[in-house]
Amino acid sequence: MSILISTYLIYFVSLWLGFSKFSILISFGLITIWFIIYFIKNKRIEINFPKEHRIGLILSLSVFFIYFIALYPAIFQEYKGYIVMAGSNWQDTAMHQGIIESISQGNFPPQAPHYAGVPLKYYYFVDFHTAIISTLYGRFFPRILVYDNPFFAAIFIFSLYILAYELTKKRVVALCSAFTGTFFSSYLFVHFF
Repeated sequence: MSILISTYLIYFVSLWLGFSKFSILISFGLITIWFIIYFIKNKRIEINFPKEHRIGLILSLSVFFIYFIALYPAIFQEYKGYIVMAGSNWQDTAMHQGIIESISQGNFPPQAPHYAGVPLKYYYFVDFHTAIISTLYGRFFPRILVYDNPFFAAIFIFSLYILAYELTKKRVVALCSAFTGTFFSSYLFVHFF
């Protein structure tokens, strides 16, 4: 939830001030001030994580490492004298990398990569989050996809698990739903398994 809130805060601050390191740091400052006020008011922070969901958390961490292992050798690596952008299978890495770099260079709010001047209607929350990290880094960093995509996959599988659990109250159904919803949507992992 904090990623969602912080990313949208950066989005709205960037609409006002323009997207830059400055607007990102202003947003972080606002979140930090809110966190300090919350801590002073409540004197403690409770992490309330039910023990019954530990298996979902373990699955989520496992997915992070599976994605990392699958993506590490596949994105922006040198292979036989060439830079391989997206591994041996077709992916839309070029489009996403284009959106990330475009936002990092100040195209904000972003325009569609294939239609100049048209607002981006395609989902780009993950790309925007990656652009935030890339902007803070300050240089071209295409391998960021190797590190943040596994993080989003872990969040996705855990979200599927919690949603299925809340609907059915059955851990087995929640685990199966999360696993199939995450892995059966990409041929990359058919080859991996």
